[in-house]
Amino acid sequence: MAEKKRWKTKPLECWTKAKEVTKTHFSSITTAHERGELASLWGLGIESGHGIAIESGFGNTCHSIAGEHYAGHSANLGSSEEFVEAAEARGYARDVCAYMRVNLGSMYLNKYVFGGPYPKVDFVARTHQCDTHAKWALAEAEFLKVPYHCVETVEGYQFDSAQSQKNKVDYLIGQTLDAIEWMEKTT
Repeated sequence: MAEKKRWKTKPLECWTKAKEVTKTHFSSITTAHERGELASLWGLGIESGHGIAIESGFGNTCHSIAGEHYAGHSANLGSSEEFVEAAEARGYARDVCAYMRVNLGSMYLNKYVFGGPYPKVDFVARTHQCDTHAKWALAEAEFLKVPYHCVETVEGYQFDSAQSQKNKVDYLIGQTLDAIEWMEKTT
């Protein structure tokens, strides 16, 4: 039997800095309006690539909460159960995405996990990659009474043919251009 090799473990050396950067990011949204900047609930797909291009158009003047990241930090800080229960009290079943329920619960309770009330935002923009994304963003926008835009993304990078690839790329480009036009009007 081969001997198992054990790797020495140690705490992540940059963990303190990572927590500092995270707190700065999530706190910047609460003071964005004081600086004359935008605040948003944002989920325009870093994973799909086009969100980076759109978001970079704002420079550093649009501060956002990305739902999945906020929910993860809420869990890490011990608030996810309270937030999930608040969403469930509003009719969101337990089989609905936990990220969604954490975010909506935080919003419904008007309680921001990093302190103070839930941030006031200028708009909600989201990519739609799973069944809940578009409805989640719509629920946020309706509750907060702010403009809403959703982009349906192309799932994965699998193409059956060159024509399929062209169709998907053209579709994504068209939606991205629509999103830019919407943001120009909205912001």
